[in-house]
Amino acid sequence: MLTIRSQQLELLGRVPLAGWLARMLTSLFPDVVLPDARLKEFVRMSTERGVALGFGAAELPAWVALEFALGDAFHMLPENAWAAEILADRTCPRADAVQRLREQAILQLAAMTESPEETD
Repeated sequence: MLTIRSQQLELLGRVPLAGWLARMLTSLFPDVVLPDARLKEFVRMSTERGVALGFGAAELPAWVALEFALGDAFHMLPENAWAAEILADRTCPRADAVQRLREQAILQLAAMTESPEETD
């Protein structure tokens, strides 16, 4: 789980968030190579979507990483109705929502990577 302590959050306030998020993605996903301009655009768009969904600076790194792993606006795809359901619950604190998204994403990715022999 990605947890940001208050000292780290304070530091993020001093460092341009977009640049920090881009470096985070290249660190988390070293096998995925995107041109710098495309990575910056992805981070900008993903951050805008995250803010529109109510995520603050503490939740944005996890949100951006989820979108990077699952695809732009993954929560809007019919096959990811689970994500839309989690995000629609505005009574759920956003920190809890992003954690629920991460847990469900792990289950979804695990199911996608199971080999046919494992499911028998």
